[in-house]
Amino acid sequence: MKYCNTCSTTKDISEFSKDKSRKDGFRSKCKLCVKQYRKENAEKIKAYNKEYKEDHAEEVVAYNKKYREDHPEETAAYNKKYREDNPEKRAATNRKWEQDNPDKRNAITAQRRAAKKERVPKWLNKARKAQITELYAQARKLTAVTGIQFHVDHIVPLQGKNVSGLHIPDNLQILTEHENCSKSNKF
Repeated sequence: MKYCNTCSTTKDISEFSKDKSRKDGFRSKCKLCVKQYRKENAEKIKAYNKEYKEDHAEEVVAYNKKYREDHPEETAAYNKKYREDNPEKRAATNRKWEQDNPDKRNAITAQRRAAKKERVPKWLNKARKAQITELYAQARKLTAVTGIQFHVDHIVPLQGKNVSGLHIPDNLQILTEHENCSKSNKF
C-alpha cells in the first residue's frame, strides 16, 4: 500500500507508476491523479514538448533514429497501424511531397515506365495484351461502382530486390489501393 500525495488516499502499489529516483521505487502520485493532471494541462504540456523539441532538435532526432534502429519490429508495426488508421493524412502527405518534388516524382515514374517496357516479353500476343487491358478496365469499374480506389498490382514486382516479374496477365491482380500500397514493392 502507498499514500498518494495528490488525492490523499492510500492505494495498492499497483496504482502507482515506477520511478527509480524515489526511495521506494514508485511515484508519489497515483496513476489516476497523473492522468487527471495531464488531461487538465494538455495544452501546457503540448507547448512545453514543442519548445523542448525545438531547443533540442539534434538530440531528439538522434534519439529517435537510435530507437528506430534498436526496435525495427515495433517501429514497423507502429508505422503500419498509423498508415491503416490515417489513410487521408497519408494521401495528403504523398500529394504534398509530389507537388514539392516534381523532378523526383517524374524520375520515379520514368524509371517505372522503363522497367515495365523491359518486362513485357516479345512473345506476348494480342490476346494476352487484351487480357491486361481488361484487368485495368475491371479495376476502373470496381472503383466507379464501390467508390473504393482499386489498383492493378504485379504479384511478382517488376523491380524486386531478389526477383523481378514480367508484365503479363498471370502476374497481375486487382487490389484495393490500401492493399497495394501496403504491399509496396514486395513479393
